Amino acid sequence: MPKRVFFLDTSTIVHRYVTPKEDACSKLIRRRIDRLFTDAAEHPNSIVLQIPNICMAECAGAFARLCFEERIYGSGEKAKLAFWSLREALLKDVKTSRLVHSYELKRLHFIDIEDIFVRDHELAAPRGEKHLSSHDALILSMANEYRLAHSADRTKIVTDDRRIADFCRSAGDAFPEAVRISTQNPL
Repeated sequence: MPKRVFFLDTSTIVHRYVTPKEDACSKLIRRRIDRLFTDAAEHPNSIVLQIPNICMAECAGAFARLCFEERIYGSGEKAKLAFWSLREALLKDVKTSRLVHSYELKRLHFIDIEDIFVRDHELAAPRGEKHLSSHDALILSMANEYRLAHSADRTKIVTDDRRIADFCRSAGDAFPEAVRISTQNPL
């Protein structure tokens, strides 16, 4: 069976580490991301999880916001301990267990984003929705470069960002499929 490669963006991977909110959507995302990690651990030769290395920094920022601004784990020392615990859990999956592979940003990815921004602005944005951010464009560029370099037609971007999913859907075969984890199971 050919490998299935999943590029995880920050909007998805944070749910792996942060205690889910009580709402049904957060719990659903957590179940789906946990299932993806379990399947990758059980089938390392057929499922590969990639995280663009820029998402590592975005995750740290999300952890900081949740711990220090939203105080979901308390304040003061509790918040600091929670932040470092979340960060260590992510690093364990990337560095120690190597369950998730960090995909390096390359100069080539910056060249590709101009085409992504042009295409994104040609795509009408629904009311109240923003166009792709620079990080989003880089994630798309990185996943697409991986797909093309490795002939990995089974490459998917796993996100909860509606704009990324809409962009990939509108691009046809020009970009990998993007699965919006809150509405679609990536597996």
